[in-house]
Amino acid sequence: MDGSAPTSGVLLDANRNLYGDTATGGDTDTGTVYQLSTSGTLTLLHKFGVTDGALPYGGLLRDAKGGLYGAAWTGGPNYGGTVWTFK
Repeated sequence: MDGSAPTSGVLLDANRNLYGDTATGGDTDTGTVYQLSTSGTLTLLHKFGVTDGALPYGGLLRDAKGGLYGAAWTGGPNYGGTVWTFK
């Protein structure tokens, strides 16, 4: 299942690809992180699964090496939310 309910803006990289997250969607309906290429190809980079976070919010940050960082409203070991990264 694709993501749905984007809650923040997108990031643009040097190659003009867009990155964003959605609060719902994915296999467990707990959110996704995606890339949209300049050719229009949508790639799901991550589907949240409660233990690693759920309902991402607040947008994404990107470091100089291309790593993505964000936060999830809930999920994690005690369901209190998570801060996550994908490199």
